[in-house]
Amino acid sequence: MLFFYLQTNLISNEYKRVIIVEGDIGVNLKQYVVRKSFPKASVFDTTTNGCIQVLIHPENGNFLGCDDIGYLYGVLRKYNYTLDTELTKITLQTKVITPSKHLFMIAY
Repeated sequence: MLFFYLQTNLISNEYKRVIIVEGDIGVNLKQYVVRKSFPKASVFDTTTNGCIQVLIHPENGNFLGCDDIGYLYGVLRKYNYTLDTELTKITLQTKVITPSKHLFMIAY
């Protein structure tokens, strides 16, 4: 199971929402993912600042964001991943995570 969500990070002195993936990405998605550590958004930010898996465009190396969700769907279809709409819906309804950040879950 892979979990995709949006996270705001400070990139080149600008805040950008990038697509993050949690889980074992496997061989197919390896070219689309880099491990990255971003600076904290604020000195008051108490979250840990570990490495996260960020999606990138393999041709230009840019981080994928809100405008690239259609591209990401195409990549997932290319490798026969299935969006787990039922689990995604349940997760959003239980409000375990912030709905504005959550994109979807996929099964493979």
